[in-house]
Amino acid sequence: MKLVKITFLFIITLITFQCFATDYYVNDGSVTNDVYTLQAFDGSGNGTSADPYGTLQSVFNNHDLGAGDIVYVDAGTYNEVSIEVGSNDEGFTIQGVSELLTVFNGNNEPIWYFMAIENAGNDDITIQNLTITNYGISTTNGSGNGLRIGGGTSDKAITGLTISNVTFDDIDCRNTNSSYGGAIAFTNYAGGGSDLTINNCTFLNNDSGSGACITNHATTGDVITINVNNSIFHSNSSPITCAVYRAPNLSSSVTVNWTSCKFYNNTSARTLIFTYDQTHNLTNCLFYENNVTDATEKGVLEAYSGTTNIRHSTIVDNDGGGVYISTTAAITNIYSCIIQDNTSQNDIHEAADGTTNVYHTIYNTLSGDFETNTNNETADATFSDAANDDYSLASGSNGVNEGYLIGAPVLDIDGTIRDASPDMGC
Repeated sequence: MKLVKITFLFIITLITFQCFATDYYVNDGSVTNDVYTLQAFDGSGNGTSADPYGTLQSVFNNHDLGAGDIVYVDAGTYNEVSIEVGSNDEGFTIQGVSELLTVFNGNNEPIWYFMAIENAGNDDITIQNLTITNYGISTTNGSGNGLRIGGGTSDKAITGLTISNVTFDDIDCRNTNSSYGGAIAFTNYAGGGSDLTINNCTFLNNDSGSGACITNHATTGDVITINVNNSIFHSNSSPITCAVYRAPNLSSSVTVNWTSCKFYNNTSARTLIFTYDQTHNLTNCLFYENNVTDATEKGVLEAYSGTTNIRHSTIVDNDGGGVYISTTAAITNIYSCIIQDNTSQNDIHEAADGTTNVYHTIYNTLSGDFETNTNNETADATFSDAANDDYSLASGSNGVNEGYLIGAPVLDIDGTIRDASPDMGC
């Protein structure tokens, strides 16, 4: 009898949830390639499939979105700027058709961004299947000319934010102040307890003074978790510091998990990823053909302070060095990696006597005094076709079956299951 009552209550709860969840529709005025709407936006609209809104902002202006609500944005190009999520909007999904067919284009207006998510109640939001492009220009200022997260005047904890299958293309914000930039940015008022998950996204052609793809302005004591999975970062640039990610110059309890990500053809003055007082975990990541232009800086990844754990990753063929340990406050653990053929600087360079532990890793050139240097090799691993960017291990390579078993990820960067004798690299 109790089981029947529980099942009945679950069904009633599910039906109630479904009854109150609402679908809204946005159309650009054309029916070309449309999937969700029955007609083009005609100048008015009430948000239904048969009479859609013409802008995403119209949805936020006319409705308080709640758990389970979905905003379907049909195929087309939308020239919206500075979209503001309402203070009572939470639990909803913005869903485009695909990255190719649903495009938000800012037309390079110099001071506008794509969207601000800056209210304490803006939790459990998902944005997926679309492209955000041409927001900002390289001479302007602003924290996050794509997505701004966390509040404009006071701390706002934003939890459960998920971005999946989104392309961030040509979002620019250079300015001479190196703390500015970011296709995605936690603002100065990002609150403790915030979290962000990025899945299967592409960041390309973004340019900023620092943190061209992701900028984090978390202040002292803020606890933020960022998970970046199966994402690609290429052709991004920063003439001042970091072409991909910038940590704030403040002590903060931030953890960034990079899993199965690729970084290539990025150009940066200092490094791609800067880790000030944070924990960064890189697993199954691939860095190749990036360029660090400042001769005084020495790596595509800079372990400045905090703890950096690098597992089963491949860092090769970069101009400007591999892993750079820049201060005594840095704790760096490298497991089962391939770090080789990084020109002009060292594959692993300990500029200051931090705590550096290296296990079951292949590297060529190094500088520093490591605390642990176990089962490592200096002979190059051989790849299947590095000339054509295929960095899978060739048959018989010295990296095969030589990885560190403890803590090895179950899958590699291609989603293949690792066996009981894992390979080095990604």
